[in-house]
Amino acid sequence: MNEDSLLLVEQHRAGDPDAGEKIFRRYVVRLIGLVRNMLSAKLNSRVDPEDVAQSAFRSFFRCLKSDQYVFEKSGELWKLLAAIAVNKARRQIEFHTAVRRSVDLEHPQNAPELKYDP
Repeated sequence: MNEDSLLLVEQHRAGDPDAGEKIFRRYVVRLIGLVRNMLSAKLNSRVDPEDVAQSAFRSFFRCLKSDQYVFEKSGELWKLLAAIAVNKARRQIEFHTAVRRSVDLEHPQNAPELKYDP
């Protein structure tokens, strides 16, 4: 993590709301891209990468306030955010590919309608 990120983390812990916004803006696009690359085309209709990224940031900021994270080396903030997002995306993938809800069982919306003709 570069010094700017470390400083932003400390400022956020001290209660500076702008610091949290800066952390979000610095990493959100990269985080969304990471999650998007994990999802198949079929899952994209059910799981929004932006929602997963938002959830990852929400978890991160909640735990950051309670001092659960200690950053010492460069890149640790990104690695942590990525790990949180990957875990959340995996849970969504598992949920939406479970046998009962499998995205593979869905029929395309433009498929012809079958009619019963006795």
